[in-house]
Amino acid sequence: MGICPFLTPTAPFIEGADHDEEMRHLLRCREEDCLVWSIEYHACNIPRLAELVSGVQLIEARSESKIERMVHILTGYSSDISTQLTGFEKATEQATIKIGQNLKQVVASGFDDLQDLLRTQLNFIQNGMDENSDKIKSSLDNLKDALLQGIDRIIQSNKSQAERLSHLLEGQNRLFTDFISVQNKRMEKMEDLVELTARNNQQILNFLNEQETRRQAEDRRRQIQEGRDHNNQGVALFHKQAYEAAAAEFKEAITLFPDFPEAHNNLGLTLSRLKQSDEAKSHFIKAIKLLPDMVESYINLGCVYHLESDFNEAIKYFEEALKHKGNLAPAYTNLGNAYHELDKFKEAVSAWKRAVEIDPDEIEAKTCLERYGASNQEESESQGVT
Repeated sequence: MGICPFLTPTAPFIEGADHDEEMRHLLRCREEDCLVWSIEYHACNIPRLAELVSGVQLIEARSESKIERMVHILTGYSSDISTQLTGFEKATEQATIKIGQNLKQVVASGFDDLQDLLRTQLNFIQNGMDENSDKIKSSLDNLKDALLQGIDRIIQSNKSQAERLSHLLEGQNRLFTDFISVQNKRMEKMEDLVELTARNNQQILNFLNEQETRRQAEDRRRQIQEGRDHNNQGVALFHKQAYEAAAAEFKEAITLFPDFPEAHNNLGLTLSRLKQSDEAKSHFIKAIKLLPDMVESYINLGCVYHLESDFNEAIKYFEEALKHKGNLAPAYTNLGNAYHELDKFKEAVSAWKRAVEIDPDEIEAKTCLERYGASNQEESESQGVT
């Protein structure tokens, strides 16, 4: 495997010299793995391109040399014609001078010889003109022949060079065609590889997303279960009246499972025992938002308002509980108590009676009815005595 002409460094690579092995590896020709390698000719395209450029430069140099020779020949012919024309002008001038001198002699000697003299001079001039005309014609013919021959030689030479250049260009065209074909095939393979890589990456991404979703779901289940465990521990502590410890467990349950309505309700009930009414009400309201059918939270919230002597607000939440569950004895009992505080005895008695109808063992409602009945009897007896 030879040295790459494109990657050859400034300092030439010498076979056998002490070069770093990595530099040797980088300078080696990659053959079919290189973008400028010709598969058809099994050779690098860079030297072939250099040969083509050299051929074009040689053709240009030869054409310039031939044109210079033609210019030199044409200059010589032009000089010869100019010299001959100059000689003809001088001969004509001398003949004119001689005619003038002869005319003077004629005037001096008489008119008789004038006709012969003129005929002689005219013949002289005619002969001179014919001789010079033949020379000029001959020179022009030679110039024409030389031009035609030179042009023909240039045409033939350029034709030969053009044929060679055409051959070189045809070969170069094939070279580039092969190069483009190879690149297209490589691009197709590259596109296939990119598509395959994209599919593999998408599959990997889907797998990772699925694993992440499973992990999050597992973490969620674990946190919910831990939250339920803390809620159960809080309930046990609440029944032992350990309200501070119970509240801590319910808060931990909410930290692990923020959307745990039972934990919010239990924490609100515990805080109400700890006389923290405002915070208790906020947790009851949160429980209702998370689970609107959770009637215990309505009843507990109503009880907090009852303790605050806000009986109208208490009645609203007791009635709201009964809208969600109409056969709830504790809701009727507390509703009767709130009405009683507002001196609405008829409504109170009706509510207590409804509680006992639903649950005959509803002790508080029965006690209220008995106390209310005894109170009425005493009042009647008192009125009778009066």
